[in-house]
Amino acid sequence: MSESKKTKQARGKRPKSTSKAAEWARSTLATIMSRNYGDTTALINVTRIAVAEAGVILALIGALVYTSTRPPVMHYFATDPRGKITPLVPLDQPIMTKDALYQWVTSAVISLYTKDYVHWRDQLNSDQENFSLAGWKSFRKDYEKHFIEPVIENNYITSAVPTKAVVLVDRGVRDGRYAYNLQLGITVTFASGIHERSSSQNYIVSVLVVRESDTENENGRGLAIAQIVTQ
Repeated sequence: MSESKKTKQARGKRPKSTSKAAEWARSTLATIMSRNYGDTTALINVTRIAVAEAGVILALIGALVYTSTRPPVMHYFATDPRGKITPLVPLDQPIMTKDALYQWVTSAVISLYTKDYVHWRDQLNSDQENFSLAGWKSFRKDYEKHFIEPVIENNYITSAVPTKAVVLVDRGVRDGRYAYNLQLGITVTFASGIHERSSSQNYIVSVLVVRESDTENENGRGLAIAQIVTQ
């Protein structure tokens, strides 16, 4: 074999040591890249956790600042004679459902015009509990003159029944107190045992109901009649 052919063959063959070195270099490079990728992913995760924790801390700080700069909300409670605890509702807020209000107003008006000439004093004392102090004072004088006195003089026994359902005319805060303007229709029958006669009269009754505290009125409803106009 000639010298030139031997030289070409020698050049065409790569030493085994060189091949192993290249393989090791590639493996090392892959390991480094893998570690770098893992480190980058871990760094991203740590950053996300830190941002989330910072957000939570800022939210807590904001909540603390908000609560510390606002006046505390006070809750008051009252107890009835039996010791039952009930929350106190501010006077500028409603305290009774519409149905309960209508039922109470109807009952109060019917009671006012259901009287007899013997027990009328006790009946009036019971009616007074539904009124505010000023409301009863302004109502009683005219009521006794035009209704109670004829009952006594004629020995009447009167009975009232509702003829028109309660209508809510208006509602809202008046002079710092929640109030209702209501109307209902009633029929009052006047029966006299002595003269053996009876008659009936229809009325439209306008009622102003206002909120009252338990110290102003002990009826336990938080409401009182401030005015009644009967037509």
